[in-house]
Amino acid sequence: MEDSQREGQESRIHEVLKNHVPKTVLSKKNKAKTWVYGYDEKYDMVVISRDGTVGDVYLIEGLRIALPSVPDKIFSRSKKQLEQYWEAKEYPKN
Repeated sequence: MEDSQREGQESRIHEVLKNHVPKTVLSKKNKAKTWVYGYDEKYDMVVISRDGTVGDVYLIEGLRIALPSVPDKIFSRSKKQLEQYWEAKEYPKN
């Protein structure tokens, strides 16, 4: 095997699975926020979302990991860089 082929295989650690969960199921469960944290037997994936939504599903070394969906609005304290800082928030008790 050539070095260029080996490098290409080694750099591919993960793969994004498109349509692993049917779009209708994904949108319905995301709208209701009914994805349960942990292993989902039906779709053979680990859901790491605490807010009940699923976005992209990654395949890493044979393990399917469902990430939370991207929020529509991201909190921004200010548009000025000097006024931006991180502050710890209390987690909701779900």
